[in-house]
Amino acid sequence: IDLQSVDGMYESIEMLGKKYGAQEAADELIGEYEKTMEDFRKSVEGKDTPKVLMLMGLPGAYIECTSNSYAGSLLDLAGAQNVVQVDTIENFVSWNTEELLALDPDVILLTAHGLPDQAMEMFAEEFTTNDIWKHFRAVSENKVYQLDYQLFGMSCTFDWPEALEVLKEILYEGTYSAYDAEAAYE
Repeated sequence: IDLQSVDGMYESIEMLGKKYGAQEAADELIGEYEKTMEDFRKSVEGKDTPKVLMLMGLPGAYIECTSNSYAGSLLDLAGAQNVVQVDTIENFVSWNTEELLALDPDVILLTAHGLPDQAMEMFAEEFTTNDIWKHFRAVSENKVYQLDYQLFGMSCTFDWPEALEVLKEILYEGTYSAYDAEAAYE
């Protein structure tokens, strides 16, 4: 079962439907997926494609989500450009902040894996005390957002449409509240 992406989950559903004689149920789920994606694409059609950096927090560290991770694959579905591009199948990479600065993301998204409260405390400290972050355009333009780790975690779930709607609010509508690292650090 592939839960590394929404597409992978639905490919697994199709395979399981065939294998266990549940093709009708699988087709219904796949149809819902296709309709959701069609509606989403129409809703963002003609809008600028933002460049996004998605960071996955762990207690004491963070890694960058590639398009091969579930959270990173949501960026692709949302029509965004993940600035972390890799030629391998790695789900996450660990690049230094100077490399990330050179990518010049329009938006920075923060999520967590395991111990989300500690991971978010780490982000608050990192964004408040590490001076390099103030040089990121996304930071200076107040376009850093904390995501719900239950929607943007390690594995795809049937909550992915809700996650996609959150991305639409952030990337295209500007209606999602920006992250305030200083307030979170206090």
